[in-house]
Amino acid sequence: MIIAHRGGSWEQPENTLQAFDYALKNGAQFLEFDVRMTRDGVIIVCHDDDFGRLCGVNKRVRDVNHDQLPKFKKEMPMHFSALNKDAQF
Repeated sequence: MIIAHRGGSWEQPENTLQAFDYALKNGAQFLEFDVRMTRDGVIIVCHDDDFGRLCGVNKRVRDVNHDQLPKFKKEMPMHFSALNKDAQF
């Protein structure tokens, strides 16, 4: 079973359609992602409960209306972990 965490965030920007498409085209059988609700009740895909890490904005998802969502940073940190080849799933 191949699961793409946050849509395959090792290779593409996390939780984006770009990442989901990439993961599926490269053999992922499942997509793992997080959903949150904006103040006006719109469901969005976002791992964090605030926009600090990805947008540099100190606001929580639940406190912002959908039409006021902040833009992604021009450059986002990508964090990679070494694969454990001995891990058993």
